[in-house]
Amino acid sequence: MSDQVNQTGEGSPDKSGSGTVTEARKARRNPLAWLNLALLALVVLAANYIGCSEYYRHDLTEDQRFTISGQTVNVLQSKLVQDRKEPVKIIFAFLRSTQNYNRMYALLEEYKRYGNGKVVIECFDPLRQPNRAREISQLYGVDYKQNQVIIDARPNTSVPLKTFEDDNSERRFTRVCPGDAFVKYETSADGRTKRAVALMMEEIVTSQMIGALEGSARKLYVVVGLGGVAQDDNSPIMSLGRICNSLNLSMESLDLKKVDAVPDDAAGVLLIGPKYDLEDREIAMLRKYWQDHSPVKMVAPGEAIPTEVKDDSAVPAALFVVLDPQAAKLEKLSRFLREQGVRPQYDRVLLADRSRAYFDIDAVFPSDSLMCMRPFWDAGTHVEGQSMSLKLEHASEMMAGMKSLQTYPLMMTSDAYYGETNPDLAPRFDVLDDNKGPLCLAAAVSMGKSSNNARMVVFGNTEMMAPDKIKHEQMDFIRTMLAWMTDREEFSGKTSNHDMTLKINLDGNAMSFLEFLTLIAMPWGALIIALIIWNTRRH
Repeated sequence: MSDQVNQTGEGSPDKSGSGTVTEARKARRNPLAWLNLALLALVVLAANYIGCSEYYRHDLTEDQRFTISGQTVNVLQSKLVQDRKEPVKIIFAFLRSTQNYNRMYALLEEYKRYGNGKVVIECFDPLRQPNRAREISQLYGVDYKQNQVIIDARPNTSVPLKTFEDDNSERRFTRVCPGDAFVKYETSADGRTKRAVALMMEEIVTSQMIGALEGSARKLYVVVGLGGVAQDDNSPIMSLGRICNSLNLSMESLDLKKVDAVPDDAAGVLLIGPKYDLEDREIAMLRKYWQDHSPVKMVAPGEAIPTEVKDDSAVPAALFVVLDPQAAKLEKLSRFLREQGVRPQYDRVLLADRSRAYFDIDAVFPSDSLMCMRPFWDAGTHVEGQSMSLKLEHASEMMAGMKSLQTYPLMMTSDAYYGETNPDLAPRFDVLDDNKGPLCLAAAVSMGKSSNNARMVVFGNTEMMAPDKIKHEQMDFIRTMLAWMTDREEFSGKTSNHDMTLKINLDGNAMSFLEFLTLIAMPWGALIIALIIWNTRRH
């Protein structure tokens, strides 16, 4: 029996099997194997933790449609948001069937990500969640008859909002944005159909968030009258009004002939394209506003030795001057500007190698400018309309040093342009009379060394701000300048361009060539080809 068992191999010890079992036992007893397993588990846990807490999101779309702008990021990371105890609540009440819903939701997720816990997003469909819609309606006193976004920046966002209207109530810290305004439409030529051309959600949400965070809007006074803004159909006031709304700035009219001083609640004064010079009394009011609302004070009336006094409670002076190159020379206003370091040259900027007047300019934002202009440094822009050059020089270098006056170029041309001083002659560069390029088209001035220094911005072009001529980067540039003037550099930067259409900017020569190609060359070319084919077949 035992021999049979041995012959079949059953019951006899297997040397190979015994060795495997021994090696497995040794492996179980080997502490290095357990250490490797522990390290592997630690690596897996660390990789999952890092992947959940620290990740990078990249928008692969060509037009960056799921990315918020640098200006919005600056707002979200500003002290106004990050120093809050209660996070800002954004309620996105939209039907899921709404066009561009996913795109708008993705943009709001970016608000949450860059808010660092200080921005809370709530998204719900009022049709699918009627109970939540009723709760929100009772909390804010709104009716869900359309898509809308509610921005709540109150100190306590969980308590119901009082329904009475009062400038001092908590209602000023909330904003309700209708969803119909999030998409911009254009009517077709026949006037029957409309098409979506731009998504305005980020522009509206960011501007309304600034308004909710600050509560009441700051006032910018626009000088009107003979020495004020020129009212016409193409006024730059429309473009400036849109930019000011995005910064929670309201524009109020100011007639210097009817007041004794610039109002104390002025966050800034705008002088847009005056056709006539200011009177001595009006210049004295501007000069008084510029000096009294700045850290540089006179020791005594009439004394020419200024001293710098720091007053954090005072609202710093801010002047925004836009000169019209086609207007007459404004002697008194030019003298006031030169006292601050900017001298208007009252020329017209032209391209040097042209036989006729060509006003459109390819300008650049220089890198030796303000720090808030860093996103624009060395970037180019196409300026339309007639421009006047500005020269950065002080009437008195000694007084400029005592006042701590500093000037910065904001927009420059290349040396291919020159400033023609005699518009009656044919365009031709004269070394003796004309101003040689590169030329300054816009400049900034600051007075004082403290943080609340007086600030001024001067432009030499009014047409570029017209609604039909202003470019996207120029609107961002002007918005940055207004934010710098009002001492809110955290609101500066470039905004996203969420246009849904492709736009091509063509100058006058390109338009002329395109008209020649489509109206003359192509029809006549087709006719000649047809005649050749007809003549060939005829024979």
